[in-house]
Amino acid sequence: MKKLFFMTAVVGLALTSCSQEELSAPVAENNEITFAAPLVGKNTRAVTEIGTQYDQNATFGVWAKYNTTTPTSWTAGEFYIGTAGDHGVQAEYKSAVNGWGFATPYYWPKNGNLSFIAYSPYTAAVSATASVTGQGIQFTDYTVGDAADVDLLFSEVARNKTMADVNTVAPWSGIDIAFKHALSSVRFAVETAETYTGTTIKVKNIEVLNAYSVADFNQGLAATADAVTAPANACWSGYATERNYTAFNGDITVGKTAKYVHNDNATAADNTTDLILLPQTL
Repeated sequence: MKKLFFMTAVVGLALTSCSQEELSAPVAENNEITFAAPLVGKNTRAVTEIGTQYDQNATFGVWAKYNTTTPTSWTAGEFYIGTAGDHGVQAEYKSAVNGWGFATPYYWPKNGNLSFIAYSPYTAAVSATASVTGQGIQFTDYTVGDAADVDLLFSEVARNKTMADVNTVAPWSGIDIAFKHALSSVRFAVETAETYTGTTIKVKNIEVLNAYSVADFNQGLAATADAVTAPANACWSGYATERNYTAFNGDITVGKTAKYVHNDNATAADNTTDLILLPQTL
């Protein structure tokens, strides 16, 4: 955990931070591929309401590989959903299946297995070139926008699936997807060191200065049968375009009890939403 002290505010940074129709595999037309509500790691972006309860309005991009035997790595097999050169296929909530699925359904093959990988939100492809390679999810020229409020997520590989996972939490049904955070959460808390009788202390503006807003992401999957993210390899690089981000612009009275502040609600006594920025040293 790195800390930057900015006047009376404390900034905390935490990284919590390549078609189906082309294959000859027979499909079971009445067995649609769906996904359960994705699981997301802790310390998520509160303002987007994405957490352990994945927002039904949220969408994610999916690729799947088909193999007739147990794959030796993520690079093995043929693309069944999406291709290496596209942004994946968008999965969205479908009440009819009690989970997430595709506008044009994909169906389970009658033999072999599928391995899935995903990122969220699907609209991240607007801010970057999203693709998948042997090293997993890639974002080229990902740009953090003015609001700095997008919680960019990437998944581990859901390996060797032949049917939907058994989910014990109603009403979800489908493949289990587990997301991790690709960006850093920046939270400002303001407080005084002492209680100053007869004095009113206010904060009216907090900014993050000269932060990089553009970079490239590489998931760094290990070239093994497990195909898990190698922590040392999952990284951002190619930083560019410094800019400032306004974390707070309002009028809040500061006392000895810490108050979390953000522009979404400048007068709230306990507003715990964050800025979501590229991981970097400020």
